Amino acid sequence: MFQPKKINEAIIKTYLDLKKGFEMFMGERYPYMADPKFMENSTRDLLAMAKGEGTNEIPFDYDCSTYGDCLTICKIFAEKCDSYQKEMTLLIIEEILYQWEKMKWEVKEGKRLASIYLFPLEKGNRWGNLMIALMESFGYELKKEQAVALQMLN
Repeated sequence: MFQPKKINEAIIKTYLDLKKGFEMFMGERYPYMADPKFMENSTRDLLAMAKGEGTNEIPFDYDCSTYGDCLTICKIFAEKCDSYQKEMTLLIIEEILYQWEKMKWEVKEGKRLASIYLFPLEKGNRWGNLMIALMESFGYELKKEQAVALQMLN
């Protein structure tokens, strides 16, 4: 579980998916920030791939896991990362938060349709549990403006 090579592959693939658009099975990429589902999947896929599992498999019962389950797996992931992998994971967390915030604002302004995949960033939902556990495990602290936006968008 969480071997360095698999962690590297997961980080590279997740970062590319987030920055260039989500890559599908046949190598086709969806446009950047095309669908909140891809951002949400990237969060889960990062852990699954880092564990050496295919993206169709998940590292734990994603739909039913508690925040404690997420925190346990994320802490193990963080412990297995070297300093460069931790730094890249922090950039991934930052990009996911950026996309989430931008999509939430677009919905609020009527520029994007609401989506069931734009979960609140809070404990108690599958994406919120995982994101908060990743942030805590890797020591990511919200910037002041992010914290203000979070209060407005949740």
